[in-house]
Parts: sequence; C-alpha cells; structure tokens
Amino acid sequence: MKTILVLILLFSVPAFFAASKNKRFEQVLAPTVFGVTILLTIGGMFDLLLPTLYLVVGILIIAAIASVFFAIKRPKVFIRNMFTPAFVVIILWVILIFATQTTRKIVAWDEYTHWGLTVKAMTQFDKLGSFDIVPTVYKDYPPATAVFGYFWTKLAGFTEPGMIGAFTFMILSMLLVGMKNMTWKKWKYALVYATIVPLLPLLFFPQTYTAVLIDPMICITFAYIMLVALLEKDYNKFKLVRIMLGLIVLTLLKTTGVLAAVFVALFVALDYVSYKKNILKNKHREAELSLEDDKLMKKIKKEKNAIYLMALIIILVPIATQAAWGIHTYIVDTGVIFSATDVSLIGLFKAFTGSGLEYQNETMKSYATELFNMKLYGQKFTFVGITMGLLILSQLIRLVIQEKEERKRFDRSNFINHLWGAIYIIATLVAYLFTFRESEALVLSCFDRYVSIFPAGTVIILAIYIMNYATNIKTSRANHLAPSLVLITAAIVIILFPGKVIMEHYTATYVVEQRQKIEEEANIVLEKTKETDKVFLVAQKSNGFEYFITKYYLLPRNANSILTFDIGNVDEGIGDGKRTISNSEEFADILIRHKYTHVFLVKYNSTLWDDFDESFEKVAGFRSARLFRIEHINDKEVKLIPVK
Repeated sequence: MKTILVLILLFSVPAFFAASKNKRFEQVLAPTVFGVTILLTIGGMFDLLLPTLYLVVGILIIAAIASVFFAIKRPKVFIRNMFTPAFVVIILWVILIFATQTTRKIVAWDEYTHWGLTVKAMTQFDKLGSFDIVPTVYKDYPPATAVFGYFWTKLAGFTEPGMIGAFTFMILSMLLVGMKNMTWKKWKYALVYATIVPLLPLLFFPQTYTAVLIDPMICITFAYIMLVALLEKDYNKFKLVRIMLGLIVLTLLKTTGVLAAVFVALFVALDYVSYKKNILKNKHREAELSLEDDKLMKKIKKEKNAIYLMALIIILVPIATQAAWGIHTYIVDTGVIFSATDVSLIGLFKAFTGSGLEYQNETMKSYATELFNMKLYGQKFTFVGITMGLLILSQLIRLVIQEKEERKRFDRSNFINHLWGAIYIIATLVAYLFTFRESEALVLSCFDRYVSIFPAGTVIILAIYIMNYATNIKTSRANHLAPSLVLITAAIVIILFPGKVIMEHYTATYVVEQRQKIEEEANIVLEKTKETDKVFLVAQKSNGFEYFITKYYLLPRNANSILTFDIGNVDEGIGDGKRTISNSEEFADILIRHKYTHVFLVKYNSTLWDDFDESFEKVAGFRSARLFRIEHINDKEVKLIPVK
C-alpha cells in the first residue's frame, strides 16, 4: 500500500503537467525523479535531508491537488496526456518486476560495500552517506541513486525489494523517452517498444532489475539525455530544463558519470547552437528586406550572443555540479577513495611506453587482450565485436534518414557518442593502472561491467531512435525501410538476449541461502547489543565479503574500517603486504581510542588465538564464542568477555 502511495506522489507532477501544460506523461516522469533527487541532494549537503524530504512530499501533494483541479477543468486534455501507452507500459513493468522480487535480497559485492549499504544507512540516519556519523565506506561517492532510494524506502518503509524497486523505477522512467509520439492509434509500435526497450539494459547487465548497481544507471541516463535532444528538435525551455536536470543527475551518479555528462552536454550544446543559428538565418533574411533592418540586426546580434551563452551554460552544468559535490566532500572531510592525483604525466608516459611497474605492464597487456577476446557478461560477443556491429547498425540507420539536417544531427550524436566511448575505455585502463589495488588491476576487477557501459548506452540510443523514427516517418522510402529496421533491431535483441544468465539473477533462492548463515550468526549481535553500540568485526583470512554482509546487516550499529577486519594476518593486496593489526597491544589501543563496545568474530582461525589470546578472558568455552563485550581495565588494556 505504501509503495502505491509513493507511485501516486511521483505521478502527481506528470498529472499536473498533463492537465495544465499539455505535456505527456512520459515527458515529465523522469524529470520528476530527477527533481526529487536533486532537491534531496541539495538539502542533504546542508545536513537537512529529512526536512527536505518533508518539503518534497509537500510539493508533490500540492501538485496532486492542483492536477485534480486542472483535470476537472480540462478532462479531455488530462486523459489524453496522462493515460498514454507509456503510462500503461511502466505500470505493467513495475507490477511484473515487483511481483517477481518479493523475496529478493541484494547479493553483489558492490551492493554491500556501497550502493545498498548507503541507502540503508541513509534511511536510518536521515543523512547523506558522506557524513562521518553514517557508517558507510566510500563516502566521497556521488549520491544520486542512493538519494532516490532514500526517498522511496523512507516513505514506503525499508526493504531490500523496495530498494531494488526504487532503482528499477528510476531506470524505467528514463526508458519511456522514445514514446512521446506513440499514440493508441500506433499501438503496434507501442507494443514492440514496450516489449523490447526495457530488455535492452539486460543485454549487458542481467542484474539491471534485480540489484542496486550503478553501471546500468549511467548508460541509461546518458542515453536518456542524448535521446531527449535528438528526438525533440525544438529547443524550448521545457526541453532545456529536462536536459539540465538529467545532466546534474548523471554527474551525481558516479565519477564515471562526470565524463559521460561532459560529452552529452557537448552534443546538446552543439545541437542547440545549430538549431538556433538556422532560425537566426531566417531572421537575418527578414532583416535584409525590412526598412528597420538596423534595429532588427541589433536584436539578432543579441540573440546570437544569447545562443552561445546558453551553450556554455549547458557545458558548465556537469562541471559546476561536480564542483559543488567536491566542495561538500571537502567540507565534511570524507577523504578520497580513488584519487585522480595518483595519475601523473610521467606515470602515464612510463605506463604506455612499457617502462612502468611490472604489474602495470601486465595489466595493459591483459586489458588489450580482453577487449578483443573476453565475451561480455551474459553475451556471445566481445567488446570490439559488439562495437563494430553497432557502427554498422548506425550506418544502416543513417541510410533510412531522408532529411539532410536530421542526418547531420544523427551523425553528430553518433560521432560524439563513439568519441566518449573511446575516451572512456582509455580512462578505465588508466584507472586500473593507477587507482586500483595491484591485485584488482591484474585480474581486471569488474572488467565486463565497466566496459559494457558504452555499448549498452549505444544500443539503447540506436534502438529507441529507430522505433521513434519508424513511428513518425513521412517519406515513402523511409516508410518501407524504417519498419524493417525495427524488426531487425527486435531480432538482434532476441538473438543476443542472455536469458539463462538473467533467470539466474531472478532466482532469489541462492541469494537467501548465501546470506542465511551469516544472518543467523549476526542475529546474536542484534539481540545482545543496542543500536548505538559500536562493534569491531573480525573476518580473518577472507576477502572481506562476510565482513561487508555483516556490516550491512548490523546497521545502524557502527563497525570498524575495511583495513582492520583481518587482524593478525598479512594483507597481500596492499602494497607488499602488511599486517592490519599485529598484536594485542595494538588491538587494545584501537578498541579504546575508537570507543568500541563489542567484538564479533565473523570468521577466524588459529592466528587469532596465537596472537591475541591474552586479550580474551579465560572462561569455559570462550574460544567457541562469537560475540564479546569489551571491558576496560585501564586506558591501555581491555578484556574481551564472552556474551552468553
């Protein structure tokens, strides 16, 4: 029931615009999601997240009341614009996804380390994850998806299926972008669109609708902004606002999103200038024929300056957004997990000339090899193979486009999109060489997820462009060729569709089994501690996955950092290897200084008792205990007492 209320709130703004401004549902839904996210982010940056939530809900309620008023006044306009094929499509997909995810739990590494952890923590603390009091890990990460997840789960109540549903709704709202001109009379195209387009992200990210991972969100947001610019030729205020909202959110998704936002902003700026200059040419001809040509020429000059100013503003939006987030993280002192300062010209020169560190040379060789040989997650083809196929498809689309100016616009978008893809692939390699740990770089950690962002976004852009173009064709040649391209696109999607992989992600059973043991043990902590307690988690000789699941499960209780859970063992992934905590004295010092109340043994071995035996009180069965209460002997010594 609460989820339905959240949907009604989010539908209130599209309803208002449908009745009062003659705008279609699918034009307004994604900007509504963006607006909610941006307002909450701004409020959260000033540590006013909960008051801003009340403000946003108030605005949405006012929009709902106003929409009722205008709907009564203009019922035909409201019904025509609100209850479009896109409205039915998103309702059906939301029902399908929510119905199949009722027992879903997050499972992926990155969900526990950041994306899921941050949403849950924000819901409990009513603060952005960047603040020190909130027990998150990657505090400098941009917050857009977590903020919208907070909005949804704070209103509907926190559940993992609800958190996944919030991410899903955000994605679906953007995928409606190509349905603006699909009326009920064109139901055949709407049916193909409804069936094919929501499946497109699954070609490269089978977990799109079953997880809270950021990668599909980046490529979909990029594609959405590009398509808003491409599919609607007229650059009015409504279109510009939607684009700028999208640019802000794309920048606030992840550092990768900044690069994507800059390139799509560049395309929009160039397209905007081209469109406005064509209009000015006509005005210039009128001025030459007018008796008041001096006055009109001055007006044209002012308009020309305004065009370039607006283009500059568009390009500056992602830069200003990133700067604002950077100022916030500096003020709250989040620290930087992955820093661009680790990259230098000298380091780049050495790495790309083969004179860098040995692991960098190996990483470069592996990276080049995998681009040509590694089949992307759930796919039958490699990155290079898929990219070549997309280039061929884009040229086929170009042959269908009859209008000269439209072909230029398509070519411009295609060029900038592939330029972004090329630079993104190079930037990803640089990240492996300089910002990843050596052990992660050598195995190209998450390679398929990272490199899939470009082809996934390109597939979405081309497929939606084809369907939209086929829906609105007017020339006889295009009338024959465009529907054929739609069928070809649908066939390609069906052939590439990684059904088996996706079904594995939709099967929640193995996820429940994976977490069941850890949850059973963590329940001991939940029962024996208070929410305000601080628990030191020990997970010896592990990659940290059990630690992160336990940390997530124990929220809002705070826990130790990722560099301390494997006490007494050498962490070979950090430099040449080091002991995180070497002995009882160092262990006691950390427990005292950071005011821990309990120690919980998630995973341990004989090293624990060999190196830290004197820290534990010797009582019967103490070695089989999991949870220990910290008793302070003095300002340098503690005893760990088993909790029964």
